[in-house]
Amino acid sequence: DAFNAVYEHYVVPFRLTLEQTRLHIVANAINLEHSPLLQDESGRLVGLAALGVRSNRGWVGGFGLTVHARGQGLSQVLMTALLDAARSLSLRQVQLEVLCNNAAAIRVYQKAGFVRTRELRFLVREAGVSKPPEADGAVSSAAAAHILPHAARLHPEAPCWQREAASLAATPDLQGFVVGSAAAPTAYALVRASNAELRIADVAAADVAHIPPLVAALASRFPGRRMVLSNEPASSPIGLVLEQQG
Repeated sequence: DAFNAVYEHYVVPFRLTLEQTRLHIVANAINLEHSPLLQDESGRLVGLAALGVRSNRGWVGGFGLTVHARGQGLSQVLMTALLDAARSLSLRQVQLEVLCNNAAAIRVYQKAGFVRTRELRFLVREAGVSKPPEADGAVSSAAAAHILPHAARLHPEAPCWQREAASLAATPDLQGFVVGSAAAPTAYALVRASNAELRIADVAAADVAHIPPLVAALASRFPGRRMVLSNEPASSPIGLVLEQQG
């Protein structure tokens, strides 16, 4: 429950279930041994920094202080502990994402030496949006394991940490859809469906002309669901086409 404690009253409120927390740790390679946990003299939780590790790269998969510990300069203490952990693992770089309206967090990260590299977008297609017209291009189902070997080839830009093939391969219950054959897709979408929402875990295409058939197929196969795609690079042509599709 430490993760939820440090994100209480966050800029965008959310809570993770135990299952979601476990998935986050496994899929995003969170190294618990090297993820600093700050406590006060009584043993009460003060802060948490989750460090994901892949080869010589690191990723901040969670960073925050509990409500009672904020405003005391402890963010810098926690960040120092996080970067010390990264150095102990000889990581070449550490990356993170932060909401653009979270000014306090941005100041902490910039003071620690982080620099802005690109903007990511959060795209939503509400359930009430009319179904897009059918587009040319046959869409079929395919296993995630058959799709992921093509991820690097089909992504116009390097994906964020959570959408890298390693994260997706460790994510259960992904349903895959491809344009073209599973052996040589020209575009794909990997999704997780609930009763109300279709979470697009990843989408990629060598040619954005193949995105409309995917959107039409998803709208048809998962009617009445809100579609959500996180962390699409703002400069990616895929994001522009998705906006045109609603």
